[in-house]
Amino acid sequence: MFRLFFLSASMLYIGLMSLFVETSHTVVEDRHIFVYNGLATFLGIGFNTIPLHAAWYLLRVKKDRTGAGIMLMVIPLFVFLILPQYFLERVEVSATQLKHRREPPHTRFNADIAFTDVLSGIELHYQNGKRGYRLFLKNGRTLELPANTVLTAAADTVTAQLQAHHIPMTKEVVRQEEN
Repeated sequence: MFRLFFLSASMLYIGLMSLFVETSHTVVEDRHIFVYNGLATFLGIGFNTIPLHAAWYLLRVKKDRTGAGIMLMVIPLFVFLILPQYFLERVEVSATQLKHRREPPHTRFNADIAFTDVLSGIELHYQNGKRGYRLFLKNGRTLELPANTVLTAAADTVTAQLQAHHIPMTKEVVRQEEN
């Protein structure tokens, strides 16, 4: 019964989180900056109340020290694996370049891309609503910007800049099996 309540509480909290806008769009001079907002960070940190209350229940009511310890171990795991995303993921778009930053271990997708270096690109539309890009550069390299929440929020601005620079773009719908 505990597992059912824990799973239900987790799913309800994730559902609650999905009701709110998680990104902010700030314009500083000619740069558009997209990041996670404070509410997303607060809700992300607040998710830790579920394993904390579960640990309390297991320890006080069920007298299960092992289960409580496992629930308490989830909190630092969340802090080190999930929380950096809220602080490190960002997209900056200016008239001349696109800056894309991800949290570790996804730093291989970090890129500073001058629009003059882009030959063509593909805008990737995923069935879950997220958008990503595959950009082909004039030097023969291909840059993959995988779909994430912040890049999806910036997608209209990125596409507008790519069109302003007359960069040919195609759209590709990525089915769920291909992820």
